Amino acid sequence: MNLTNIFGSPPEGIIEIEENYLRFLIPEGSGWNSHTVQIPNGDVFGTLKKAVPKYLATLMQATVVLWSDVSTRVLPFPVEMSESEILEHLTLKSEDYFSSTAEMIFRLRPLGLIDQNNREYLVFSLNKLFFNRLLNTFSEVGCTLNRVTNSLEAVTGRFHQLQSKYGYDASACIISLGYSQVNMLVLRDGEIIAVRTSITGAVRELEKSLCETLKVKTEKIEEILSGNFAEKDSNTIEIIQQNMRELFARITPFFAFVRSKEKESSKNTLYLSLPCLEIKGLKELLEKSFSIPVKILGETPSGESNRYDWLQGALYNRSISFLTPPSPMFKFSVTSKIAWMFTIFFLCVPFGIIRINHDRVKFEIEQMRSKEESSRQFLQSTDAARERYAGMQDVLKIARAEIPNKYSVAYVLAEIAKNAPSNLRISKIDYQPDSGSLSISGVSVDADTALLFWTNLKKLPWFSSPKINFSPGSSLFSKCFTVTGGVKQES
Repeated sequence: MNLTNIFGSPPEGIIEIEENYLRFLIPEGSGWNSHTVQIPNGDVFGTLKKAVPKYLATLMQATVVLWSDVSTRVLPFPVEMSESEILEHLTLKSEDYFSSTAEMIFRLRPLGLIDQNNREYLVFSLNKLFFNRLLNTFSEVGCTLNRVTNSLEAVTGRFHQLQSKYGYDASACIISLGYSQVNMLVLRDGEIIAVRTSITGAVRELEKSLCETLKVKTEKIEEILSGNFAEKDSNTIEIIQQNMRELFARITPFFAFVRSKEKESSKNTLYLSLPCLEIKGLKELLEKSFSIPVKILGETPSGESNRYDWLQGALYNRSISFLTPPSPMFKFSVTSKIAWMFTIFFLCVPFGIIRINHDRVKFEIEQMRSKEESSRQFLQSTDAARERYAGMQDVLKIARAEIPNKYSVAYVLAEIAKNAPSNLRISKIDYQPDSGSLSISGVSVDADTALLFWTNLKKLPWFSSPKINFSPGSSLFSKCFTVTGGVKQES
């Protein structure tokens, strides 16, 4: 008896997370059923808490496919560096590579060689705080999260799943035109050799142009692009064509780059995936522009296709996941066929040994640690604030005792705090009671906020000749400033 015929993985749902919607792909009989849920006010996790129990009530296990939440870059590394060394290097240099101070999780996919010394890697990065919140959300609703992958891996996995079924070419190009970004990749003999991602040409950009320029309602966008909207005018057509031109302006240099890296030209077929919505005439336009055959990814020989079909590629066994999938020993369907086997087994072996899966335990520990992380940070900040408050009280007691004939430090600090806007942070106050000089340094979100603070201080009767200066350390998102002046003696 073949165990693979007895033990089978139970069905699981697939959840696509985009900027403004969730899409659930749920196994139903021999096919799949899809449901789209809008995300109000960008509340991804709140929407998941409500939608997961509703649509996955009978499954309660899922794989998640992310779009813009995962950053993708192609980076070269010396061939002698192992993947573990590269991951450690990326962790130390994440701010240099990704311009972010946030803690990140990285995954790697090796590409082709650049030269004798370096190899290109496709680097996926995901904010660890987002990842932990995702784990917590699924844990709170009692749903098992098996994988966390991204759209590029899912569409590549679907290509591999369909390659043997439909005889897809070993040399292929894939364009996935999503809502928030466009993925372009080239495969040779099943391996990715080149990748580009772009927000130019994405459906979001086209939707924004139609909504802002022509005041088209969002719910009409799909009708317009699918060719079912009768009131389409010349302005609408021009905006759509302009978006297509921008998309082609990204595709053309990518194809040129790929050809420049190959010693001999290969016969390519372009596979088009439209995960967000179907755009009428795009397939024919690509064929005409690049003079290569274009097929819809997942289209059957009879011409039928489902634009959500690509999500099944997230279940491909070679797809990269930010979360280690549970061992198959923890994922199988118990059927009547094997019920008798378990009965005999436990009767004959009453003291059977249960082997605990190490990866599963690791996953549970990570979930518990992430739940406590926010509480620990809050307690640490509370302790630090308590210490600062105690120190300030000591300083105020000394000031009240030593400066009886001048404005007290407590009074000056209270007046400054009372007049400071909520989106302004004071980093340093230098008050010399003997000379009456006062200097206030801080950071505000913009110059207007700092000027409002300065104006408020000018109105104080005891603050004389207040002046404000902006420091060279200011940036687009913050303004460093210093207010100086004198404190008049009490009358």
